[in-house]
Amino acid sequence: ELLAVAGGSRRGGRVQEAGARARRVWGFWATTGLGLVVGFTKTVAEAGGAMLFAIVAVASAPDLDVAYRWALGLATDGLLLSLATCASAAVGVSTILGVVLLRRGAPIDEYLALRPVRWRVLALALACCLGLLFLSDGLTFFLGRPVVNEFMARITTTSSQPALFAVALFAAAPLFEEVLFRGFLFQGYRRSWLGPIGAIVLTALLWAGIHLQYDLYDRAMIFVSGVLLGVVRLKTGSMLPCLAMHGLWNAVATLEAVIYVNGLAPWLGTR
Repeated sequence: ELLAVAGGSRRGGRVQEAGARARRVWGFWATTGLGLVVGFTKTVAEAGGAMLFAIVAVASAPDLDVAYRWALGLATDGLLLSLATCASAAVGVSTILGVVLLRRGAPIDEYLALRPVRWRVLALALACCLGLLFLSDGLTFFLGRPVVNEFMARITTTSSQPALFAVALFAAAPLFEEVLFRGFLFQGYRRSWLGPIGAIVLTALLWAGIHLQYDLYDRAMIFVSGVLLGVVRLKTGSMLPCLAMHGLWNAVATLEAVIYVNGLAPWLGTR
């Protein structure tokens, strides 16, 4: 009887602890609304930086014809993308941290799942990342589609600051998107009525949905990648492997684009 009582006490303690953790997390609608606030602040910062860049670029043009051509190309300008991505990521991540702090009693490292993992776990996650990349690129090539799409080729060609471009794509963009999707949103949705599976699917859908620069096929591939990231986030209990995987994905995509635009592998592009 004493063992039964002790076992019941332990189970009750675990239930109470789980309930306490759930109460420290924003609910479904609050998570969704605050996620929109984060997206809005990030978009405003991005648009503001882009507008300032455009004003400076156009004002420095030698004549109106050059200014007009520059303005038309700003949407796929690698330098502009790099600057806007770094600036807006800083604003976006700061906003997320502020939103988490508003939920009193919720430690940032716990809320955003900043838990370190073992090296072998990280290595396995990166291996899964490379495996999905191989399958995705293979399918894309088999279907006769360009592995390096036009947008990626264009921003790689127009990037005049390679170091800043690398920071933007390998660090700033993955940091913001993972802190938002596999950190803040995943935690809120997972603790809601959606549960873990619903959180994986919804965050993957939302993540694919923000990539408006790509067509439906590419966004479908991003959704599949998002599902894998969600599974890794759930199984490891950490957002950090997802961040490493995201950075690796972007690095490989950029390397493919560099190889293509330099004429080393024409078959990677439009055929």
